[in-house]
Amino acid sequence: MNNSDAGKAQQALDDANKQVSDDQQAVSTAQNNENKAAMDVADAQNAVNAAQTNLDKATQAVNSATKDVQDAQVAQQTAQNAVNQKQSEVDKLNSQLSSVNTITLPVGYADAIKAYSDSQNPDEWATLKNKIQ
Repeated sequence: MNNSDAGKAQQALDDANKQVSDDQQAVSTAQNNENKAAMDVADAQNAVNAAQTNLDKATQAVNSATKDVQDAQVAQQTAQNAVNQKQSEVDKLNSQLSSVNTITLPVGYADAIKAYSDSQNPDEWATLKNKIQ
């Protein structure tokens, strides 16, 4: 083998070693990228799980709030029914009160009756009787 062949062989060996080194670097880079992608997938899955947990909590809160609203509506209706019943009773009592017979006397009538009954003088009786009438 001559120097020229040895130099070519050495160059081919050096080129092959460089290619192996470059290929190993490419494999290492690809492995790092794959590892990063796997971590990104895990992070994304964790984010999905956290979002699902938050959605579940929010759904529970909505369901609880909806039940509270429904309970409040039932309580409000019950209270309104009680108010309506009491108002009916008040209206009935007011109706009964307004139908009570009352006697309204003219102004001065009671005084005229008293004066007539208190009078001891027969001469005043005719005048007081006229006032009463």
